Amino acid sequence: MSRAIRIVGVPMRRKSLVAAALMNRAMRSRLMPVTARSLSRASAAYAATLGSTPLDVVHLGVGDDGHTASWPPGDPVVDSADDVAVCGVFNGRVRMTLTPRIVNRARARLVLVSGANKAHAIAGWLVGGEKLPVARVRRTNTTLIADRAATAELPDGLVDRRQ
Repeated sequence: MSRAIRIVGVPMRRKSLVAAALMNRAMRSRLMPVTARSLSRASAAYAATLGSTPLDVVHLGVGDDGHTASWPPGDPVVDSADDVAVCGVFNGRVRMTLTPRIVNRARARLVLVSGANKAHAIAGWLVGGEKLPVARVRRTNTTLIADRAATAELPDGLVDRRQ
């Protein structure tokens, strides 16, 4: 099996969350070269390694401002025609990211969220009404794993609150 898991975001934050999945030698991973001196050149080179086959799964988080995958609010990176791009300065750093184009082409998306500070963004994404970067993530074949605090603003009918 030559399927791959790609890790979205800063490797030191995401890498440990999927390490167990990568223990299976049938899977492979190519970490984004997010520390390269030239992110523009590195993003083009990285995009070339991805090819045209859809990714199996993309793992995402959500920030309290509704950003995901280094798609800051108001940044044009969400409209990029490329699979990998560089966003503007966000939280003090310029970042390489997968774009909505390749994230939504993946066979599946896994979104992991925790904390009360994310509740407004999660409600804005799932209930709507707000233009948040995470709203660019296709919901079909997307699994959200969130704690109670992160789902606190969602309507009761949308969340199973048992347990």
